[in-house]
Amino acid sequence: MGEIDMLITMPPVWARFCDAMPTLGRELDAAHTCDVFTRQGPLNASVPTLHIKGSETTGDSYVSTEALAQLFPKISEVTMQGQGHGAAATGPAPLAEAVLGHVGR
Repeated sequence: MGEIDMLITMPPVWARFCDAMPTLGRELDAAHTCDVFTRQGPLNASVPTLHIKGSETTGDSYVSTEALAQLFPKISEVTMQGQGHGAAATGPAPLAEAVLGHVGR
């Protein structure tokens, strides 16, 4: 089952997804041209940064932790097993644990 198929089976999540459709194209365009992803060299960010990814998330549009580490020197990674890109909807408890574990350092 693809991520869209899964979201359709969750009416509250699907409704929010549909509400976001009018702006989604512009948001994706902005994300893909954001300076963070096109600049050369580190950002010299001193804040610890967490990269959360799902073990089932695939695709060329996702930035690797290695690429992000070039920008954010204090990056750490959490891979949520069995989760895809929609983990906020399909795995909110493990997602919350990952975030809380990061900010609790």
